[in-house]
Amino acid sequence: MSTRALAPLLLLAAAVPAAETLTITADQDPPATSLAQPADPAAALRDLPGVDGIRMGGTGLDPVMRGQSASRLLVEVDGACPQGGCPNRMDPPTTYAPAGADQARVEAGGLSVRHPGAPLGVITLDRQTPVFADGRWHEATAEARAGSNGAPREGGAGLALGGTQGFVQGRFAAATAEDYQDGDGADVASSYTTKKGGGTVGWTPAERTSLDLSYDVTRERDVRYAGANMDAPRSDGATTSLRLHQRQAEGLFALIKAEAYTSRVEHEMDHYSLRPATGMLMQVPSTSASDGGRAAVELRLPLGRLGLGVDGRQLAQDARRYQGTNPAAVATLNSVMWPDIRQRQIGAWSDYTIPVGERFRLVPGLRLDRVDSRAGDTAIDPPGAAALSPDALYGRYYGAVASERSEHLFGAALRNELDCGEASQLALALSRQRRAADPTERFMAANGATPAQRWVGNPGLEAETHWLAQIDAEGDPGEGWSWAAGAWADRVEDYIRRDRARGEAGVLVADRATVYHPGEALLAGATLRGEATATTWLGFSGDAAWTWGEDRDSGLPLPQIPPLSGAAAVRVGPHYLFGRATVRWSARATRVDDDPATGSAQDAGETPVWAVLDLALTWIPHPDTELAVGLDNAFDRTYAEHLNKPSAFDTTVTRVNEPGLNAWVSGSARF
Repeated sequence: MSTRALAPLLLLAAAVPAAETLTITADQDPPATSLAQPADPAAALRDLPGVDGIRMGGTGLDPVMRGQSASRLLVEVDGACPQGGCPNRMDPPTTYAPAGADQARVEAGGLSVRHPGAPLGVITLDRQTPVFADGRWHEATAEARAGSNGAPREGGAGLALGGTQGFVQGRFAAATAEDYQDGDGADVASSYTTKKGGGTVGWTPAERTSLDLSYDVTRERDVRYAGANMDAPRSDGATTSLRLHQRQAEGLFALIKAEAYTSRVEHEMDHYSLRPATGMLMQVPSTSASDGGRAAVELRLPLGRLGLGVDGRQLAQDARRYQGTNPAAVATLNSVMWPDIRQRQIGAWSDYTIPVGERFRLVPGLRLDRVDSRAGDTAIDPPGAAALSPDALYGRYYGAVASERSEHLFGAALRNELDCGEASQLALALSRQRRAADPTERFMAANGATPAQRWVGNPGLEAETHWLAQIDAEGDPGEGWSWAAGAWADRVEDYIRRDRARGEAGVLVADRATVYHPGEALLAGATLRGEATATTWLGFSGDAAWTWGEDRDSGLPLPQIPPLSGAAAVRVGPHYLFGRATVRWSARATRVDDDPATGSAQDAGETPVWAVLDLALTWIPHPDTELAVGLDNAFDRTYAEHLNKPSAFDTTVTRVNEPGLNAWVSGSARF
């Protein structure tokens, strides 16, 4: 993925409050990126205010919004919702973003009822449909990038042929990296090889109508993780999606949309193929199959615009852990981690955009979902006295067994928008969002050599209820500067807490196994962004984000909440040759949950304050050509983001240092 491909993602800082889609084009000035491994889309999203990422290695960063991740966020990839195959999220959904993804949309939670089970936010990654104008019938792109730290090398190419009635598009991308070094010169396990490819056939019978059929594959090999006690020798994903979009400039129907997709992921992880083997050897083959679709219309009515929609998805996941004494004989069942889990969601929503006068809009919305969950292989009993079946684990920790569960979830939102001037807006949103427990929270069943290494889902979990309030303001006076600010609060009932077993309410034993139990939580945060152009040669920008979270039952901080952080940048030069200096910084993280005797111990401890400088120089000799060079972490600082991936299999929580000094060069061209 090149600088040009990542630029839309970085520009999304302007779109977080308004949830607008931004796309880079050849005549714009894309900001030079400053990422060590930009082949991972989540690495670019992490640069946005209010968006973070959990690093385990060189790729597969797990997106975090408002201090929450996993199923509290919804990630849509080119119309599909692929789900990774690793129970510990080595391969979050962004891993399977298609080659050539050049559009992104980030929407904060609570603004809309159009998405199921996403109380904290929605991230969408898409490809831009090729446009053939001025008699052109083809479009080709190529990009490449190389860096010095870990020698990350990546490249991609795409070709589209067609006209006003349709097109055929193909694309391919590949990336490989060795282990990088942190600022102290220590090697960080982070090597990987990734290949992506796919194609789209599109039919555009009218200017505002499109029908696209896409197929994309991802192949990851030999991915090493410093932040886990296993690596991933293989991860394969394949996604097929069909999308129909029609917009009408006038008449009753403003929008008609229908989408369907199917996604398949196969994942393998072990701790002996890519690192020295120690103790009993373990491997985990897993599969994840996701199918779904949605349909929606927007109707022009006398009082405003009415939106109606239905959506559904089905997820099937299975993971088994095997053990053995040598790599050729790792075949004895140890745990049925995902015991043939099935989860199905069917939902319907409606919202109504009602203009009140010329400057005020009222947008109420309602949503209803049915979620069915079950696990099929919970009675399988692995051999060995210390290994227990899933039902035996559920019974030991919660006094329950797995059973089919059906839930009806009601949500509502009310958004108020006020135009304060020609380029300023104030918005207030109130919502009630509900999220059912995901398959891991409900049915995970991992044995351990000791009780503290067990990881056990809770079949009796109730759905979370999020009561959100959010206020946003933004302005663009047109005098060379713009700004945006927002604040939000989220009170959560039946908050699904990942914790250590200490005999809490609903947990029957106190052996420090990883368990789940409901509670009450409160989260809050704020973001601030500003840009100013002093002259055509000089510009400034900056942003900051703050998140706070507390377990209301214990009074402890919620784990994995990022501290106050942000960035400030200065841009010097004309639009065709400009330099950029960016300082990324984070305040000290002192509110942590790092003691298994009192909390979940998901945090590795406090994180010191840090700041790093990134430098880049971009040259655009032609509107369709771009060259860039840069230095990431120019002073070779040793630092780590506060977020880390907790592991139930290893009681030592590892925080992964970020890359040290990295010199890079990139180029892209469109023909």
